[in-house]
Amino acid sequence: MNYITLTNDDHRTIANLLIINDKRTITAVSYDTEIARWNVNEKRLDICGYHSPTSTKHLNAFLKYLGIERKLSKQDLLTTDTIQL
Repeated sequence: MNYITLTNDDHRTIANLLIINDKRTITAVSYDTEIARWNVNEKRLDICGYHSPTSTKHLNAFLKYLGIERKLSKQDLLTTDTIQL
């Protein structure tokens, strides 16, 4: 299992965001809350709902890390629970 921290465009560590990679899934954790899980084999992102503006920023950083060219809004998070690629 690998633990990864991400950096922003200014190359500063994104505080309170942890990425956990266990080879089958890659999970984003904002503070102590799981916010999304990427299923590597199925190429599916499971979103754990809307939590806060900060967790939305963390989720968008996670999407960028995964190479997904999409930004999610609060409304997206209230109405979407899975993104299939």
